[in-house]
Amino acid sequence: MRCNNCNGEMHGDGYTTVQVCENVTEEQCAVEYIDYAAPDEGPFYCIRATASKAIIADFYSSLIAEFSGTDDGHTPVLDEQLVRYMNTYKDNYMKRLTK
Repeated sequence: MRCNNCNGEMHGDGYTTVQVCENVTEEQCAVEYIDYAAPDEGPFYCIRATASKAIIADFYSSLIAEFSGTDDGHTPVLDEQLVRYMNTYKDNYMKRLTK
């Protein structure tokens, strides 16, 4: 089984041991009490890729929101084609994060 966030190897079988991504940090184990979880709890995926994806999505959303407005009240700063290109680039970049 692979991690849904980073495509890393999942350790554990979910029956006798907890399923945990190989990239889960010690801090995440402490916060989510993974070390004390029952074998059938989880699986526990890493949070690095998820956090990175959220940061990228927020960045692009704010960038598009800022520049797709109008600078003089009439003319959009970004045209629709450029916004579509930026969204496609963002989506492709986020897909690469999870491979």
